[in-house]
Amino acid sequence: MYSIEKKPDALLVDYRLPVEMKNKIESFGIEIVETVAHPNLYEAVKGHPDLMGCPLKNITIIEPYLYNKKYKDFERFSIRIGNELIEKEYPNHIKYNVATFGNYAIGYFKYVDKEIATVLESLNISLINTNQGYSKCSTLILDSNNLVTSDISIFKAVNEVYGMNIARINSGDIILEGFEYGFIGGASSLIDNKKIAFMGSLEYYNDGKAIMNVLDSLKIDAVFLANSKLQDYGSMVPLYLK
Repeated sequence: MYSIEKKPDALLVDYRLPVEMKNKIESFGIEIVETVAHPNLYEAVKGHPDLMGCPLKNITIIEPYLYNKKYKDFERFSIRIGNELIEKEYPNHIKYNVATFGNYAIGYFKYVDKEIATVLESLNISLINTNQGYSKCSTLILDSNNLVTSDISIFKAVNEVYGMNIARINSGDIILEGFEYGFIGGASSLIDNKKIAFMGSLEYYNDGKAIMNVLDSLKIDAVFLANSKLQDYGSMVPLYLK
């Protein structure tokens, strides 16, 4: 997931995202751009935006295969093409899975795409390195100073080293077909500065009340895209017009 400073003009979403969820997003005046099935990804995640795109401020880095398939959809947006294709086996499919918030980025930077590294450096973004390759998937970013994660390595890095406000939740209770469970970052996305959309409802999530308490304290609105359990669709990647 990613912090944003303003409402995106469009969101890159999994091409399998249910119509009711896409319609609700569009009701907020946000355009939908769909991914494609990536041949180098497992079935469960072959359309996940957070494995094929990484927003850095108002620029979004797009993985080359996806860009080549959808370049006409991307030409209006502030896009840069990544250097490397993702590959099926870990860690070669985590190249674009970076969580960004404020002036920080969390990732397993040994394996991050070189174009992302170049842009991060040009923007003077501080890197929080972790051995959790699915850094973006594992992190619910509330704003530039507040995060939620189920991952202990991310929790320790942010809490102990940087002293930011980070809450830890339990793993599990999020649907990701083909896997034991999905991740909170993959089941949510900021759609405005103070508005988070969830792919499902926190009412059916074990740690839903705890997350709602944090959101209420920060005056952040929760939007439930469906009246069902949370499902990991690889978050939604913001796109901004040129």
